[in-house]
Amino acid sequence: MNANDKISIFIKLNFPAAITCWRDTGIPTLFMLAQKGLESGWGDHAPQFNSSGMTPGPAWKGRTQLLRTEEDFPDNNRQLHKFPEVISITAYTKDGKTRYKWVVRRLFRAYDSAAEAWTDYGRFLKEQKRYASAFNFSDPRKFADAIAAAGYATGPKYAEELKKCITSVENRLPILNLTLPV
Repeated sequence: MNANDKISIFIKLNFPAAITCWRDTGIPTLFMLAQKGLESGWGDHAPQFNSSGMTPGPAWKGRTQLLRTEEDFPDNNRQLHKFPEVISITAYTKDGKTRYKWVVRRLFRAYDSAAEAWTDYGRFLKEQKRYASAFNFSDPRKFADAIAAAGYATGPKYAEELKKCITSVENRLPILNLTLPV
């Protein structure tokens, strides 16, 4: 691991915004960096600054973009899961249970800047009642468990993936001479 790998560069570029968002919302900095890193492939996939995979929802008044993505569901019910375009649905078995990988085109939020995206992300998590229990935790791993349990993503192992990313970020901070505020 070095200070110039993809994850380290993502952390260096986004650390100030994550600290600002933490101060404004209370969302743990390690969680935010890990979650946005996971959702964006450590910055490789952040079209129009959407590095956290934010979908518009009914109250969204901003710009949107139609993107190809994958979703993971325990069923293949097209009436329950509606998307502008379904490209494919593939059944697979995980832990003895049938699941379905959907390749779809769906709407995502679009932003004019990274700062706008980070502010919206923090506000979204803070304002959504379904994520309220996460704010009982300052520990990023417990925050990740609560966010995943509330259904932030469709992947069955989302919390575990987030916690691996949290560890990756945590291990790089000393190498990058970055310190989390108390």
